[in-house]
Amino acid sequence: MLNKNRRIIATAIAAVLMAGSLVACAKPDGKPADKTAAADAPKEQPKKTYNFKMLGMRITPNKDSEVMKKFNKKLGGNTLEVTNVPDADYLAKIQLLLAAQDLPDIFLTWSSQTVLEKATAKFTEEEFKQYMPDVYNLALKNFANNGYSKDSMFSRMKVNGKFAGFGAGSQVSLTPYGMIVRTDVLEQLGKTMPKTIADWDDVFKAYKLKYPDKYPVAARGKDWILGSFRWVLGAYGTSVEGWHMKDGKLMYGPFMPEMRSALAQLQKWYKDGYINPEWVTMDSPGYSNDFYNGNSIFMQVQSPLANVLKPPYIPGSAPDLAAAKIPNIKMDWGPYPALKQGDKPIYIAGDLLNGMYFVAFGSQLEKDRDKLHAAMDVINRSMSKDMYTLRSYGVEGKTFDYVDGVPVVKKELNNDDAKVREGFGWLGAIAQVGADWDYTKQLTSKPVKEQLATLIDDPNGHYGKNNLTVTVTAPPGPITSPSGEDLTIKGKALFDQWLSLYTQVIIGKKTLEDYDAFIDQWKKQVGNDLTEAVNRLYLKDWKK
Repeated sequence: MLNKNRRIIATAIAAVLMAGSLVACAKPDGKPADKTAAADAPKEQPKKTYNFKMLGMRITPNKDSEVMKKFNKKLGGNTLEVTNVPDADYLAKIQLLLAAQDLPDIFLTWSSQTVLEKATAKFTEEEFKQYMPDVYNLALKNFANNGYSKDSMFSRMKVNGKFAGFGAGSQVSLTPYGMIVRTDVLEQLGKTMPKTIADWDDVFKAYKLKYPDKYPVAARGKDWILGSFRWVLGAYGTSVEGWHMKDGKLMYGPFMPEMRSALAQLQKWYKDGYINPEWVTMDSPGYSNDFYNGNSIFMQVQSPLANVLKPPYIPGSAPDLAAAKIPNIKMDWGPYPALKQGDKPIYIAGDLLNGMYFVAFGSQLEKDRDKLHAAMDVINRSMSKDMYTLRSYGVEGKTFDYVDGVPVVKKELNNDDAKVREGFGWLGAIAQVGADWDYTKQLTSKPVKEQLATLIDDPNGHYGKNNLTVTVTAPPGPITSPSGEDLTIKGKALFDQWLSLYTQVIIGKKTLEDYDAFIDQWKKQVGNDLTEAVNRLYLKDWKK
């Protein structure tokens, strides 16, 4: 019976197809159609294709590489020409191109009214949904997963009600880093894993007694002063440069009473010889080497995404480099310390949109909607999983291999020169569009997946929501007075003075009374206006 039904359906389909062909060859009166008339009928115009120029950060892939050729073949007939510049040079480059009116078609921008208003092609939410559906849906998913409303996030990207840039966000920027603690040293000292500031004080004291010529604490005072002692400030609920919700209002970290208490603690630790006096001039390599050489007892921040703490270590990772120099080293992830037992420290994270960076289309596309929509389609296609793998890792068997289901770049090609030549490992502006956290985790090894599950995804893990409050501290836009004055620019000189004072108080060259006097002056000159402006502009939208 089933076969009979299939024959009936097949016969019916054939009849429909035959009827369609007869209709196409006949006039309304049933006579054969005039072939000359059919030839004169208007023909469908071929789809117009474009070569788009994109500017981003870091390495520029070789356009003639196999990877880029494969990448461009998947763009629906369009092509993408990728140029990147070093991170530090990027904003100046965009400003220069804006002044010369020579903007790329696709580029990375930031929440500057000047750039958003003058440099970008504007588009509607309907166009966003129609031509970048995958990006749009990813944005809604990421917003919802992290407690943001669609309207509050999209409002950052708009000028006069239309999108001037866009981003779906990346949950990785909200994922806490970890603290790698040398548990072999804790065992030598007869101590357990510290959980509070007082616990760490006890460990440091014991460490200094056993190793009087060493310093258990290091920090990157040269190239990351904002994060140098973030783990300590987090225990007190403040930060060097961020805004914090307290009693229903946003308060600036340097102005909070908690900052004074944190500085007092750091000043005491420095005086007691716990903090390496070289920390002020330490950069990233110096800080890392201090740990690898067996001096400091922990590394303040290392991501569970990039490190496993038991062998086999990830080649080239911090634990791998430390194990190469310290025989029989033991390491474990430590919790961020609380001020006292039962408290929950804060962790200062990047914004879901990684600050105020967006992807935008050059203003020259404003009047050419077909080209603008094609550029949107290029972005949407570039965000697929196979395209992500292609631009991140290259070609399987040639530039990377799958190891336990995870793409691993061949060792001899894991350097910038090789990546440029082979055309992979580039960010462009596409990287700022966002990422799917679920897919990101799929690309990690089994040990990393297990770490993420126990440390972060588990609410009771060290970095889970029951033990750590992940907080965004940067306003999602400019801080302006009622008259439109940029208060951040107005207060920049005082902020620079604050960073210097912060260091000097810790090392004892300035007193806490000096801190009090400076903060009082700062508030009078611009700080009170900053506080009023942030609460007026952003309190209603602060992570909800």
